[in-house]
Amino acid sequence: MPRELLIMQGKYKTVEGTEISIENCVKAKVKDLVVEGKTCQNLVSNLDELVGKVYTRDTVAIIDSTLFKANTTYTAMVAISESSYSSEKYGAIFSVFYPTLTNGYRDISLKDGTFKLTFSTKGEIPSKIQLGVQYGNSNTSSFKLDNLVILEGDYTNIDLPNNIDGIESVAERENNILSVKINDNTTPLNLPIPLRSLPNGVADTIEGNKLVQRVGKVILDGTENWALRVSNDDYLVFNCSGLSILKTSTNYGKSPSKMICKQFAPSNIYSMDSTAITKEGICLRESGTGFILSISKNKLDTQNLVGFKSYLKSNPVTVTYELDSQIIHSLEIPSISTTKGTNIITTDNNIKPKLSMKVKVKK
Repeated sequence: MPRELLIMQGKYKTVEGTEISIENCVKAKVKDLVVEGKTCQNLVSNLDELVGKVYTRDTVAIIDSTLFKANTTYTAMVAISESSYSSEKYGAIFSVFYPTLTNGYRDISLKDGTFKLTFSTKGEIPSKIQLGVQYGNSNTSSFKLDNLVILEGDYTNIDLPNNIDGIESVAERENNILSVKINDNTTPLNLPIPLRSLPNGVADTIEGNKLVQRVGKVILDGTENWALRVSNDDYLVFNCSGLSILKTSTNYGKSPSKMICKQFAPSNIYSMDSTAITKEGICLRESGTGFILSISKNKLDTQNLVGFKSYLKSNPVTVTYELDSQIIHSLEIPSISTTKGTNIITTDNNIKPKLSMKVKVKK
């Protein structure tokens, strides 16, 4: 039988996942490739202050907990080296403290390495989250923290990124190049933007020869049209209006899951008066043309609009949000083929997207 006919034998099977293993493949072109974007936010907002330091029983790593929520599951990846413990039973410990509820603890291995653990917050926002040497060790026991990633959600059976500081989306670290890898063969896809996603499941996708953008991004640096909205003893709330670059989803303030912010937790502060503002937060304005942001007065050099704009100039606020209508980008997708036998399909990118495709297998 001619080789060309042998190649054409078989049937197409749809496969999907971040790392796919498919057996009995026939050498043939991949069909109907779909790539779903993903955005990860490391909730450790003071990462630079913590990583690279040595901690003892008396010098703990205190994790900024302003972005954490109540009744929510999280996954932490903790990388430790140079550990030395006097106890043969207790090493490092991950602790979650609450204003009134019982505190929670998770033990970490006595050994050096990278460890993944999940934890769930209780019915109130944690007052403090910390990582340190567990009591039962001497004061000289210690470890070095090499890396710390905490993501919202349960990643028990999902690959975590190697590292992430702030917010990162698929192909962002790689200068918008997505690498589709089949066994040892890698095909680079040049993208106009990173592939993003939001907590509500909305995501950018590659579908055939187009990129469907459903998620936008803006950086607020104080040059926008801000005005004071309300004020109380502890917080100032500011309006940002007239951002024509935004194409935003309706009822935004009531749906915090439609946005991600690097520095402030999405909330429904748009509906609150001055007496109800008891925390920092950000949401879209009712009109959908800008943002409302609540900030603690003690963060500002001067507790007024000038001080707020000065803060944003030194600490730009990154917001990722759901678009009201899709934006279509044209792409050139090169031919991607499987080889005969077993094929492992994945990507080399730090943030791995969900891949879906049809590959030809033996009948």
